[in-house]
Amino acid sequence: MTIVQNLSKRNFIAASLGALLIAPNLSGCANRNIRDFAALFAEIEKTHGGRLGVCVLNTKTSETINYRGDSLFALCSTFKLPLAAIILREIENGRLDAEKEIPIVQNGLRIISPMVREKLAGGKMRIIDLAHEIQTTSDNIAANALLELIGGPQKFTQIMREMGDNVTNIERIEPKMNLVLPGETRDTTSPNAIAHTVQKILFGGFLKPVSIQTLADWMIETKTGSKRIRAGLPKDWQAGDKTGTGIDAEMPNRYNDIAVVWPPNKAPYIIAAFYEGPGYFDDMRDIDLEVLAKVGRVATEVIMSS
Repeated sequence: MTIVQNLSKRNFIAASLGALLIAPNLSGCANRNIRDFAALFAEIEKTHGGRLGVCVLNTKTSETINYRGDSLFALCSTFKLPLAAIILREIENGRLDAEKEIPIVQNGLRIISPMVREKLAGGKMRIIDLAHEIQTTSDNIAANALLELIGGPQKFTQIMREMGDNVTNIERIEPKMNLVLPGETRDTTSPNAIAHTVQKILFGGFLKPVSIQTLADWMIETKTGSKRIRAGLPKDWQAGDKTGTGIDAEMPNRYNDIAVVWPPNKAPYIIAAFYEGPGYFDDMRDIDLEVLAKVGRVATEVIMSS
């Protein structure tokens, strides 16, 4: 399924060519709505405990509704969305060959992608397939291979800075980059920063239209967030996302999601939600995932009120 089958092709391509410019946060928003929606996010946090950060961004106006929008949160696997975009840009600019096979090494990592599992015996996998798998399955073996290909975490962070994102950074590879203790800045982002970066990727000229379509299709294909933001959106809205999860006994559980939503007859919206649970639990809990579903429901109200 492609975006242009479900959306206005003219509007989507116009946006992808950079028609949407970055404007100051909240310009033109009604103050009453800002307070009301921020209060709803605060109430979700109060009900469930832990710490929640949210940014809901209108890609046409760049107005945002946010709660703890500039606070730092662990990226976890959400970094794989901009990494996939970087790979697509390198391919479209001729610096990488999509069909080239590069080494993949397990190094004790859990295999998530069936395709990676199949290709591990041969030790190599196509660059374009690796990019697809980091987005759709969040495979860590694929992510480490692509990070090494572009020059490592330092190069990823450099590209973020070149895009104007002075917050998002990674310093480690999988799986160590998921262990982010309270107060640490390594391997973190803020809801506002990552939402604006995704805006630039999909609607600000970072990628050409064909690559935008490819990445959007991959996001829609992704199923890892079925209980997160997308669970709180109307079923007839087109949406795609990239999740991140961090579970380690040394820190509170982390549940993240970055969604792009194409509501009917409205500009696309980006919803970035980062949730630190009330403590450590040895597995994902539905009650924690429900926090992000509730964010999706409040974001729906934001979008419908615009």
